[in-house]
Amino acid sequence: KMDELRQELTMTIAFNLMKARKKRNMGKSEEEKITQSKLAEMSGVSRCTISRIENGMFMPDLITLVCIARALDVELADLLDGIK
Repeated sequence: KMDELRQELTMTIAFNLMKARKKRNMGKSEEEKITQSKLAEMSGVSRCTISRIENGMFMPDLITLVCIARALDVELADLLDGIK
């Protein structure tokens, strides 16, 4: 049960992170877009970790999620949306 829940949470966070980054990038020039590398710089989280989160390969801890949410200027709840 725990493994299934962990996988569900990991995939939900992955989807929400990609959605938040895509929404933030809408209407921006290529230079203004937040890439994984830019998000890493802004959040203090490594680019590799950002990639692993977005690909559903890593379950971030709360501190990591807060850093990413702040960097994207979204609520933490936005990254957790859909988790019951």
